[in-house]
Amino acid sequence: MRHITKIIFFLVLSVLFIDCKKEVQPVKPLPTPFSVMAEATDVVSSSGGQVKVDITGQTDGWWVVIPSDASGWCSCSRVYGSGNATISFTFKANASGANRSVSVQFNPTFDLQAQTLTFSQN
Repeated sequence: MRHITKIIFFLVLSVLFIDCKKEVQPVKPLPTPFSVMAEATDVVSSSGGQVKVDITGQTDGWWVVIPSDASGWCSCSRVYGSGNATISFTFKANASGANRSVSVQFNPTFDLQAQTLTFSQN
């Protein structure tokens, strides 16, 4: 009987010891500086073209919002991602003759402030 009690006591202690072990959690990422910059110019030819934009996000995620009223003539090669990236904006030709512009919003994660680039096309 004493042996059974000792075995049960040992098993209970073993289970408690294993359950009380501290788990190693992954390190939570911290926000990093976020910036966007057009490589060349923010003025697009009336014949259309592309503009490359550098995104510096390091460990942060981000997403791009193009207003729906410009979606017919302005598109983006990538609308979300994380880290550093270079994305291309493609602008269709402007046959109307009227100036048009679009303000594209770049939204970082971690509640960092969004940044906006405005592209104009004559």
